[in-house]
Amino acid sequence: MKLGPCDRDSDEYSNIDELKHCPDRAKCEDLSEDIGPKRKCKCVMSYELDERNWKCKEKPPVKPTPRPIPVLSPVEKVIAVVVTKTASTVLLIMVSITLAIFIIMRVFTVDRVIQMNMEISLIIAHLFLLFPYEISSDNPDLCRLVSIALHFFFTACFMFLFLETMHVYSMVAFVVPRNGLLNRFQNMLVGWGE
Repeated sequence: MKLGPCDRDSDEYSNIDELKHCPDRAKCEDLSEDIGPKRKCKCVMSYELDERNWKCKEKPPVKPTPRPIPVLSPVEKVIAVVVTKTASTVLLIMVSITLAIFIIMRVFTVDRVIQMNMEISLIIAHLFLLFPYEISSDNPDLCRLVSIALHFFFTACFMFLFLETMHVYSMVAFVVPRNGLLNRFQNMLVGWGE
């Protein structure tokens, strides 16, 4: 069996400069004709052939395309601020009424304590949403503080939602004692501690 120009074990063509073996990470294509042997080396996996040093090198990283910074027109900005402040105000009123009903009726069961803490975290988060943008935009430390507080209180809200789900599951599945998986204090600790 005669070895072709792409076979590494073949040293029949090693004296011909154009037919030297392909470097690592290169694929050899046999382009032999009736005239004589011929091959072409092509690097794979986004490598490119360095003909001078005869090896496959990594391509330089592609420069990322510049992305424009999204900017709202003044009218859109006013509409967004009005909708946000209106929705936050309505939410604050409704959640405060719900919280007041729980406190007036003295309903402090485990599931209601979880809901009350979730409502408290929602109230505080939406109070931070109502914080005037103009004040915090001039002071980067205040802006950072508002962002951290928003993140914390919305995360606490989701944590209490998770605890409420766990509580309902434990009550329905009958896997734990009568009052749920965690008591009131433990639920508050887990919810706020995140």
